[in-house]
Amino acid sequence: MRSQNPWLNRGIVLFFWVATWAPSVCWAVPQVVSYVGRVEAPNGLPINDTVDVSVSIFAESLGGSALWTESLGLVSISAGRFDVVLGVSDPGGLHAALAGGAPRWLEFVFDTETLTPRQEIVSVPYALFAADSDALGGLPPSAYLTTGDVGAAALSNQYADLDGKPNLDDYVTVDEAQANYLSNDGGTVTGGVTVEGGIDVTTTDSTTNQATDALILNHETTGVAQLATTGFNFDPGGTLATGLVSYWPMNDPGTTVADLLNINPLTATATTTVPGKSGMCRNFGGNVDERLQRSGTVNFPTTAISVSLWVKTSNVSNAAGMFTYHTSAVSNSNDFLVYLPWGMQPHVNGASYDSAFSIADGQWRHVVQTWSSVSGAAKLYVDGVLVADQPLAPATSIPGGGCIVFGQEQDTLCGGFDATQAYDGQMDEVGLWNRVLTAAEVATLYNDGVGSFYQQLPGIGTAILFQLENPAGDIVDAARIAAFFGATEDDTLLAFEARSAGGELTRVARLDGTGNLVLKGTLTTSGSPDIAENVNVSDPSVGPGHVVVLDEHAVSRGLDNIYDRFAVKKAHIPGQNGLLGVISSDPGILLHAPADAVTDDRRSDTHQRPLVLVGRVPVRMDPQSPPVAPGDPLTSSSTPGHAMRAAANMPAIGRAMTAWRCVPGNCPETVLTFVSPVYPSAECRPDPETHALQTQVELLEQRADELAKKLDALQSKGQVSLMPAPQYSSPVIERRGGTTPNHTAGGKE
Repeated sequence: MRSQNPWLNRGIVLFFWVATWAPSVCWAVPQVVSYVGRVEAPNGLPINDTVDVSVSIFAESLGGSALWTESLGLVSISAGRFDVVLGVSDPGGLHAALAGGAPRWLEFVFDTETLTPRQEIVSVPYALFAADSDALGGLPPSAYLTTGDVGAAALSNQYADLDGKPNLDDYVTVDEAQANYLSNDGGTVTGGVTVEGGIDVTTTDSTTNQATDALILNHETTGVAQLATTGFNFDPGGTLATGLVSYWPMNDPGTTVADLLNINPLTATATTTVPGKSGMCRNFGGNVDERLQRSGTVNFPTTAISVSLWVKTSNVSNAAGMFTYHTSAVSNSNDFLVYLPWGMQPHVNGASYDSAFSIADGQWRHVVQTWSSVSGAAKLYVDGVLVADQPLAPATSIPGGGCIVFGQEQDTLCGGFDATQAYDGQMDEVGLWNRVLTAAEVATLYNDGVGSFYQQLPGIGTAILFQLENPAGDIVDAARIAAFFGATEDDTLLAFEARSAGGELTRVARLDGTGNLVLKGTLTTSGSPDIAENVNVSDPSVGPGHVVVLDEHAVSRGLDNIYDRFAVKKAHIPGQNGLLGVISSDPGILLHAPADAVTDDRRSDTHQRPLVLVGRVPVRMDPQSPPVAPGDPLTSSSTPGHAMRAAANMPAIGRAMTAWRCVPGNCPETVLTFVSPVYPSAECRPDPETHALQTQVELLEQRADELAKKLDALQSKGQVSLMPAPQYSSPVIERRGGTTPNHTAGGKE
């Protein structure tokens, strides 16, 4: 570039420039550019001067209009070198002039002289202000997430290659993150979250000993929702919902009777709603126009069927059709019919039989009618009991496209009604299955019939589903833990479901809101081999292994609880009447625990002890007991709370399972005993004289016990004192206020 200014002696001007990033900005395009140049005289000597400088950017090497111009003010040239910063006064203009990727030329004016030729900009500014610098992948920077926006789940190494050129397709946009990734601020995630490789939840909470909610499942819905086992409130096996086609609770007034499975809603004609077996029911008056009907698209079973309903009638005049399905417009033969409340007749595909069983007694009766095409077995259950079983129409199937009618017998499709065949009574809780219910399922339906086995509940269930890969490589549902919210505590429950081999998930256990646990299988424990129940004690020294009896003088505790209106104490008479059993050391199963046992971790209250009902338990032995052989019965002894070998006709607490013998230097404290309900021992039958002596011994023991209590009472009042008397084999009793000593053998008065 040559100078046109005379004072520069037309020297040659050389320019060098360098662009740098502002140190205070990270990961952003700088808005200014550093420029370094050198000016020399024609003779090659560097120039030293101060000049007024302005700079412009052009899109052409010659001519055209400047895209951007900025005055740099006075610039000092020292030893031919000068440096300036472009964009200080107009960074936006500089940015706009350099953007777009097209060629650009730089032109300087020193004082009033324009330096030529213009210098093409060929380096760093192009890289800094590339065409896509503010629109990555066509999207603005705001569309992408930063480390502050997402948690570790979204910032794994699959989203960026920091060692190479990033692929924008691998980055997560804001819209994608809203549906699939968790934010650090704990906000709500919209949509589902799929995590591969598991979830490691770490919580830090050292301020309290309470549980921390590390994972919260919140399932919300609107309106009224059903349990996962649709329609069934009581179903320990979790099977009654399987194959359920329709369920009509009959609670709806008006002309529409809802099917809770939304398959076969019924249209009501001339019937009324009255209180029923559970909630409300439908009342039929025995008139020809009263019915509930479903026609059109009917999902009716074809090869296996079960119908369950509660009915109440006293009419023995009408040969009524309670539940009927008909498919023909010309035949008067019903394809499936629950018929005649006073002499019930199952009908299937034109075949029928008379069960001669009547339910027309004015009481609520539970009726289940089943049929299987394979064998033709047509079974009729009443109140959970099988009352009739005969084959009907084997190897046939029930046609589709029919009409369901409650309360009438159809002679034609959805018609042909007869007033003498109209149902007169109430009907409630009707279920229809496409399979044959088992006898156990029928019994389950009936046995819980004090209320309803079908119930519509507010709320909805939330569950954790466990899926595993089976040997065939298929992902299957292996187990599920589900919580359901109901209208009452009994309805609110936690259910455990497991998958049987080759089957679907079925209910195996349920824990309701009041703490009742129901298991489908057996309960197996690895604790001690005895079952016990908590009982009240009147003597706090009663402990493990003690033999106890009813305390007839104890003050009853827990008067509000019928099960606590007694107490026990240590037995102290051989073969004592009222003998109950032995106290457990550590029962494997304990009944009647305190109400707060779950929260306070207490198996027994301070005034309670676990009384063994059955099982093996150590029993404390009286050292004076005769030797015991395995199988010998044990009873109470004269040593309080201790046992001895039972004599004939004495009540026994159980049988010794090992031998026992007390000799000097080796007197075992306990013997392992199989405890069973108290029974008299008849191993030895004493003669009448021996029996009389035993009776006298018992009376003497009781009298001695009474005298000892009196002596204790007198001593506690200070009326007597015991003094050693070497010349006697028993203590001397000194009466206060007198001088005559008195004593008795054995130290009892």
